Amino acid sequence: MQRLSPSLAAIAVLSMFMVPPLHEADAAGPYDGSYHGTIKLTRSLGHAQRGAGACTGNAEGTPWNRTITNGVIKMQWVSSPYELKVGFDGTIRGSANVGISQINASGKITGNRLVMEYGSQFCTYLVEAQK
Repeated sequence: MQRLSPSLAAIAVLSMFMVPPLHEADAAGPYDGSYHGTIKLTRSLGHAQRGAGACTGNAEGTPWNRTITNGVIKMQWVSSPYELKVGFDGTIRGSANVGISQINASGKITGNRLVMEYGSQFCTYLVEAQK
């Protein structure tokens, strides 16, 4: 049996560490696919400049249709896009700064059912959807 020279052996060992790590959102996962459901306003505190009607952009019963791709849900708050990450266990998490608002989202996918709450300091919405 031939032995590798020390320099070739070192290159072989180092190349194992040069492969980029695979992150949760880098590959298709069990939660990828299209989800369809509705949005429900669960909290409305109003807005200093816009008043009590600030949370009407997503009225109760508004359809919510999103596709999870590579563990990522693309969302939009007013006209600002942001992304949520779906963990290996189906946990949904994410946040974004949009104007004067801090948007937070959390939820869970169990089987084919997605339940998530998201919103700002002024409005909170509940999403219930099916794959």
